[in-house]
Amino acid sequence: MGDNQTFFNVRFQSLAKATLGNGVILLTVASGSLKASQRAAGANMSVDVAAGVVRINGTRYTEAGVTNLIVSAADVTNPRIDLIVYDQSAGNPAIVAGTPSVYPQVPDVTDDLDIPLALVYVAANETEITDAEITDIRSGVKPDGKVPDFATQEFIATWRYPKRITGDGAEGSYFGTTSLSYVGSCFVLEMTLPTNPISGTTMVARLCAVVSISDATGAVTVGVNRNGTMVGETTSQSIYPIFVMSTELSTGPGNNIQTGGFYNIVIKTANTLHTAKLFDAWIEFYAKTA
Repeated sequence: MGDNQTFFNVRFQSLAKATLGNGVILLTVASGSLKASQRAAGANMSVDVAAGVVRINGTRYTEAGVTNLIVSAADVTNPRIDLIVYDQSAGNPAIVAGTPSVYPQVPDVTDDLDIPLALVYVAANETEITDAEITDIRSGVKPDGKVPDFATQEFIATWRYPKRITGDGAEGSYFGTTSLSYVGSCFVLEMTLPTNPISGTTMVARLCAVVSISDATGAVTVGVNRNGTMVGETTSQSIYPIFVMSTELSTGPGNNIQTGGFYNIVIKTANTLHTAKLFDAWIEFYAKTA
């Protein structure tokens, strides 16, 4: 597939886009969503791109069926590398043809909103494209935000802390505790509710946290309170030492998530022999239809 430098450049670009939430929505690493492969009806100078969904700047683009893309005729002397992207402006998969060369380069992703899907190596005098000549470079994003359990709900926004209390970590990189009750605050969030842009839905909030515990048989609970009144909490069910956990909170008046006031993120353990650490915390907003 050409030289490693050009391959890794476009691969890193794909990964960088995914860190911003822009990429192919994948429920599993092995998902075939928008995966490019040789033509199912028989290899020729075309490539099939499977059905799937991408998310770009919060908007979903859906391909309900297979898209067949025509690969232009091979050069008679030199190979080239073509790039398959999801073309955001056109709203469909597309091919960006490379330039034939003794050492072919991957063409640039000309639009920053396009999502790289695959590379196609077109050898000199090639007459058919097979799977061996297609390199998958998709980078996946979760269905709606960071927590995959909420795939049926439409992501609206993420709210992160403007102020972080460092806790007992000397570098302020986490807040740790061995207490059976909530002591102090790990993070302080001064809330401003986003506007729900999706009619016919109810906006809900998700408290999300990245935590760890020193013993997999123990438990850690993360809570959130508004001006000293508890709003909600979630207790770990994972056996992994570091994991993401979350709970749903309602939005609106009263003691629920609302504009104004300070929301303190707190943590406690089920056993003082087990150290719990909170590495990050945030609140996500979703449009809920059911």
